[in-house]
Amino acid sequence: MNNFMSFRAQRARNLSALIIIAIFTQFANAQTLDLCALKEKDLKSDSALIAGIRKAISAREERLELSSVSFSPIIDGQMAEASQAALQMAFRRIVEQATKELATASRLSSVASRVEKRIYERSRVFILNFRRLKTEVCDEKEYRMEIKATLKLRELEKALLDEGITQVEFLTKKIRVTNVARARDYLAIREFLQRKIPHLKRLVESYQKRGEVEFLIETPAGWDEIRGRLSAGESGDVPKFQLLYDEKKGLELKLSGE
Repeated sequence: MNNFMSFRAQRARNLSALIIIAIFTQFANAQTLDLCALKEKDLKSDSALIAGIRKAISAREERLELSSVSFSPIIDGQMAEASQAALQMAFRRIVEQATKELATASRLSSVASRVEKRIYERSRVFILNFRRLKTEVCDEKEYRMEIKATLKLRELEKALLDEGITQVEFLTKKIRVTNVARARDYLAIREFLQRKIPHLKRLVESYQKRGEVEFLIETPAGWDEIRGRLSAGESGDVPKFQLLYDEKKGLELKLSGE
């Protein structure tokens, strides 16, 4: 009788162990399946990426932080190579989405080889910094990586212009500088404008009279962006000024005379 009871107890323990193993295996498989199923979901999460880029472009931000997810196949068990490939793909995904927001689809199509060589293959150049948020292996076949990276948006925009991929319409605007008392103030303000006005193509003096000078500038930037850049001010030799704006007269920099 004792042997029989011992046998039943051992059998019950074995059955419990098998049930636990089965549950653990099922859970592990489910986790793997869910993880691999994330691929389609991750690659469809571009909407959040695009929304962030559009907002930054509208606000004329110089850089912005974005999340990116990418996959890379694991070939012959080479995990390090797959990790590096996934990282580069994550960079490219950010830069590619930003490029599509900065240039029209028809333009990108017409210069596709130039975009690939000069922009996409150099995606890392436009990333200021990054950090890995998560790395996982899907079914031992694919390496999944999620990163958060800071995109140098203005540098990307400039590269697209320099490479002739995007084109802009330059508009002529007037800026008056008043209460100019010293030649050095005139020179300092002129240099300040050349340095601070975004995407400046040309700055020329249209007229000058006692205490006042007017400049004509050519830039695709709007008044809001120009005012934002100039109002930030600058220390050093740049004289203090008051920034005045009128829709009809344009922008005026009124020097304090200090």
